[in-house]
Amino acid sequence: AGVTLVIMLSPDPFELTVYLGEKFPSVTLDGGLFYSWPLGIRFELGLEGYRERSARLYEALFSPDDICVVIAKDWPDDISPAARQRYFEVFSLPGAFDSNHPLGLQSLEIGKVEDGEQQNSVLHWARVPARSFKYGAIFDGIANADHAKAPSVSSRVYFLNPATDVIVHMYDDRGLDVIAASREPLIPLYRTFNDWILDFDRARIDKALSAGETKSQVLS
Repeated sequence: AGVTLVIMLSPDPFELTVYLGEKFPSVTLDGGLFYSWPLGIRFELGLEGYRERSARLYEALFSPDDICVVIAKDWPDDISPAARQRYFEVFSLPGAFDSNHPLGLQSLEIGKVEDGEQQNSVLHWARVPARSFKYGAIFDGIANADHAKAPSVSSRVYFLNPATDVIVHMYDDRGLDVIAASREPLIPLYRTFNDWILDFDRARIDKALSAGETKSQVLS
């Protein structure tokens, strides 16, 4: 299999591949973020509760003074012209970002051959103040994608806090993953939103975040 990488840099670039290689070396920004890294939490959302839960989790992880690196993985060739009336790449989502402030997007084109077929995708990312864009609209678009509603986000979207080394990924309206390079940023989340943790993965999460302490000690 061959892999071709083409990098287009913007001014004051954020070296995403270098950062991930240093902080999250086994993470590939494919599906199942929680299962690709040993330190993380998988939260249950639900169609009725995803708006409140996703926003509260984001705001717990990104203060108004933080910078957020918004990352999108896209497969432009997979969207038909008809579907483009409903599906938007995240940086094109109507109303999500302030059009008066250029994003300074950076891009990484990824081409690989699997089972004899060429597969192409693109990573786009931008550094923005954490509260300067409508992250709630993005969560809505992610949820809409599974229910044939407009507008829908076609991108796989990640929110990265480079100050705390945390990555957030809402995979659909069922759940949201948070991984971190160390336990410390996850402990307040684990304490505050413990009731939202997906029970299927709770034993693994308890074990990873206890790390020599009992669950009651971590929660106290």
